[in-house]
Amino acid sequence: MKQIFFTVTFAAISVLVMGQTATFSSNQESDPEATAVLDELRQTFDAYDTAKYDFDIDIEIPGSAVETRAGDLVQKGEKFVFTFGDQIVYSDNESVWIHDPTINSVQIYDADFGDDGSFISPTEMLNIYKSDDYTYAIVNEYFEGQTVVKELDFKPLDTDSEFFKIRLELIGKNNDIKSIKVFSKDGSRYILRIKSIIPNEKIEDDYFTFDASKYENIQIENLRID
Repeated sequence: MKQIFFTVTFAAISVLVMGQTATFSSNQESDPEATAVLDELRQTFDAYDTAKYDFDIDIEIPGSAVETRAGDLVQKGEKFVFTFGDQIVYSDNESVWIHDPTINSVQIYDADFGDDGSFISPTEMLNIYKSDDYTYAIVNEYFEGQTVVKELDFKPLDTDSEFFKIRLELIGKNNDIKSIKVFSKDGSRYILRIKSIIPNEKIEDDYFTFDASKYENIQIENLRID
């Protein structure tokens, strides 16, 4: 699950950085200007009652052709439905259902979000800059036409991390999310491109609960801890 919500959803490719990349040894040494930008972005997302995000992800594996997949995330507070490839992930913030309709199966887990849990939620992804696990800085600003783009780099302080950098690109005076990139140590590159964000649609709570009764002969694997 952490690969689904983190390594893939925070996707990335390598790009040329004009300017010196900052290096830090702790979260407290992170760029204050970047913190101000991220606090403002966090407040914007916190103000949404619900939000739907449509995106494309480019997956670059060394020696393989680039693969592009579409996905979407629907969120209401801590509840969400995440669709990517053949899998649909539901969470009502108590349980998580991973549904694979191609093999008519579902796995059910406790919604164990947090540092010691098996899952990372979309809300936590937007809070990673507050974690002690990363340092971050604005490393570049450039123009696309007349529009400014900011690049913020997040670097894990854990040397055993599977990736060495996450790059967040923000565009325009409102700092809208343009893309989120992951640079893996094995040479893989992922880039998530935001196509649209639709806030504050009316979505009922039962949308975020998987209903197995709608699927005849579905294979259910309940991995929750009683």
